[in-house]
Amino acid sequence: MVTWGLTPDASANNNVEKAAVGAGVVMTLAVPGGEGESLTRLGTSAESAARLGRKAAEAEGAIGIHGVSASAAKLEGEVSRAARSEVERVFNVHNTPTRADALHRTIELPKPVTRAVADIFNKLFGRGI
Repeated sequence: MVTWGLTPDASANNNVEKAAVGAGVVMTLAVPGGEGESLTRLGTSAESAARLGRKAAEAEGAIGIHGVSASAAKLEGEVSRAARSEVERVFNVHNTPTRADALHRTIELPKPVTRAVADIFNKLFGRGI
């Protein structure tokens, strides 16, 4: 289970850590894994807290994890990427294979998804920068 709270080394990426501290929110790292794995999400625009929260609630209803989809597959086109190891410094990442995507991942998000959480998420994926 992920513990939500401030940790001194919550991120090796100072920009993400500063954003999290400035917002008064940091999520501690879950179990490490996926060394070298890159997570990909469709789209490049910043995602609002409302959208992330809605998508997370949909996933929770379907698979029991309040989170959003990503893939470790090498997708091309209008996509944004983040190293799994960097994402896991902030959010828990679950391997949730589907029939359509054996490399499907679910990035667990806290309830509620606040603007601060969305800002951290967008910064990790280089969205809206």
